[in-house]
Amino acid sequence: MKILGIHYGHNATVCLIDNGKIIFCQSEERINRIKNSTGFPFETLKYVYQNIVSADKIDKVIFYQTSPLGYLALKRNGFKPFQYGFYLDNTYVEKGFLNKILPKKLNWYLKEKKSARLSKSQKLIDERNNWFAAAAEVDVKKTHHIDHHLSHAYSVIPSILDWKTDSLVFVLDGEGDGASASVYKYSAGEMKLISRTSHANSLGYFYSATTAVMGMKAGEHEFKVMGLAPYGKIQYYKNIYSALKKVLFINPEGQFESRLIPNQLIADLEKIYRFQRFDNIAGAIQHLSEDLITDWITYWINKTGIHNVAVTGGVFMNVKASQKVTEMNLVHKIFVMPSAADESCAIGSAVWGTVHFDTDHSIQPLKDLYLGKKFSDEEIEIALKSKNAYDRYEITKPENINVKVGQLLANNEIVARCSGRMEWGARALGNRS
Repeated sequence: MKILGIHYGHNATVCLIDNGKIIFCQSEERINRIKNSTGFPFETLKYVYQNIVSADKIDKVIFYQTSPLGYLALKRNGFKPFQYGFYLDNTYVEKGFLNKILPKKLNWYLKEKKSARLSKSQKLIDERNNWFAAAAEVDVKKTHHIDHHLSHAYSVIPSILDWKTDSLVFVLDGEGDGASASVYKYSAGEMKLISRTSHANSLGYFYSATTAVMGMKAGEHEFKVMGLAPYGKIQYYKNIYSALKKVLFINPEGQFESRLIPNQLIADLEKIYRFQRFDNIAGAIQHLSEDLITDWITYWINKTGIHNVAVTGGVFMNVKASQKVTEMNLVHKIFVMPSAADESCAIGSAVWGTVHFDTDHSIQPLKDLYLGKKFSDEEIEIALKSKNAYDRYEITKPENINVKVGQLLANNEIVARCSGRMEWGARALGNRS
């Protein structure tokens, strides 16, 4: 069976599994050149249908989200791709986050009620289902929509198959289908939800809001905050950390709990951070994140007695926090999902589809991340000629190109490398570097 997993949100991605093996996975940004491209991955799917398998040969298409709210977001943008993320500006400030807190609480409540109502609208669900089926060029009966966090959880399965023991899968992000943190028990091939935290209590929201308050792009520049954090010293940021710990913590039920409502979050954090140095703000939010994540995982290991852990979701793109998890004595085995943000939902969706519909084939282990498109020598030659490259450059083909690249690097030269299949995810692993 040929199963497609499609993620159409932040960093839209397509994954194809054929008889249990992941044979292709690539994000739309690699083709349309829009950083973290949000929207349906038309171009990537077109590449799959033209170069790997035709649409009529697809058995199932699994989409990463049950709520139709994601579809509405695409519809509002005319179904065109756009770059995700935002900077704070005067317009944003004047319109919202400095209003009195009572109206904001009421606005949040009303917004949540409206979202819940829309999510249950059968008319909207049918419209969503028909549109996505048409976009994927398949019959609507071949399509399925699964929970956002469930797709994250299933993304780790190809990499923990050899554990052959019960495992805990932790999902942590800004928000997905109304949740921000989930804990699953994976046992004997079954994924069971044991804890779920509402997005009203999102650590991911805290980190992104901090990114925005620091004048950077929320939804993209969080890695810069993480990179700044080591320059902060605890003796200088301990007061910031203490203030944050009072408003976001792990409660007695092992869930994240926030005393701040999301649509007032930027305003409240700005008050905490006001007149503080940038490195100390970064140090405080990073320290908080590491402590809360390890406390959260500790709670559920002690609760279940399961010491094998897999982590996924956008917050685990924070490699320093993930490193803290690997150093926990309670953790016996650890797997951190590569490119754990929403682009991994395409993999999880395709894995879920394979597990549930392809009874003749088991999921095969994920061996590497070279899962994208490649170019033949003939295609490269055509590209060179079409750009008149031979008129502008000296072009040679070394007998051993790797030796030549090594010599150039040793001589402090710069090499741009395109070799083999494109690597999947937010990374350059040598094939596109």
